[in-house]
Amino acid sequence: MVKSLARMLRYVAALGLVICLPVMAQEQLEVLYYDLADPFIATLKTYIDKAAEHYQINISSHDGQHQASQQLQQIEKAMQSGNPLLLNLVETFEVGDILSDAKKRQNRVVLFNRMPNLDFFSEYDDSWYVGSDERTSGKLQAEVIYSYLKAHPEADKNHNGKHSVLLLKGEAHNPDAEQRSVGVIQNLYREHVKLEIFDAIYCDWSEEKAYKAMQDFFTIYTPEDLDLIICNNDAMALGAIKALNRLGYNLGHDCQKLVPVFGIDGMEAGAKAVAEGRMQGTIKQDLETIATYLIRLGSSKVDGEKLAEEMGLKYERHYIYVPYKLLSKE
Repeated sequence: MVKSLARMLRYVAALGLVICLPVMAQEQLEVLYYDLADPFIATLKTYIDKAAEHYQINISSHDGQHQASQQLQQIEKAMQSGNPLLLNLVETFEVGDILSDAKKRQNRVVLFNRMPNLDFFSEYDDSWYVGSDERTSGKLQAEVIYSYLKAHPEADKNHNGKHSVLLLKGEAHNPDAEQRSVGVIQNLYREHVKLEIFDAIYCDWSEEKAYKAMQDFFTIYTPEDLDLIICNNDAMALGAIKALNRLGYNLGHDCQKLVPVFGIDGMEAGAKAVAEGRMQGTIKQDLETIATYLIRLGSSKVDGEKLAEEMGLKYERHYIYVPYKLLSKE
């Protein structure tokens, strides 16, 4: 049989003919990011790329560069391809129109990282949101802070029973920023931690903007005016620490001058700062699980709820929750 097949192939080759053997087409995903200059998003992309390679899925990545108009053009072109979309929106308020267009064209859409209004998802069955559970992020950050304060009563610098707090927030009107901010403060109050909110400054998730905000802050006040700096993400925490370092604070384990700083995300740089004693705690997003779920849900017609159950994740109204992990110096 093998010899007969070989003779046949030589005969076909001699005639100059081409045999077209069936090839399994690899699935294609369009992945649209709000801004790959954001260190967190760039890190998440590496996990998504690895998951796609593992599951043998082709992906086409698009950088919105934090420009809503640019990303809307990318979304339009991606929908024309007919491929499923993994979408990290620049402007979350665009979600209604985007899901309406996707429904007409029958594009599966899986949004991630920047949580939009979830009410729109009920209008299109083939749409999902995947992200960390922001309702618990503030609670977990509060747990890290509370544990630190119990172990370090000296954090109350003037011993008045209250902690002066500077809050560095993400973007104005961003649901994640609001849930993280409200959550951490409310849960600290529940633990009977008395706080004085010195100020709350929007730094747009940016290390550089946080650094500049802290430099401006320290033209009026000093680090000794603060007991805590609570940040909505690690990038802003690192910006705050950079400004403190310039004044001789938060230089590491042996440094006597310290303003405790807390973040969220558990990025590599944030984890390193915690290990070195420059940051006092953060909570880690499980990027590997987020990326795996995104690729598996985006690349097939599997039901999101069933996949969440298979992976041991919480599911609610087209929203798949990926839990955080605690990471602290203690």
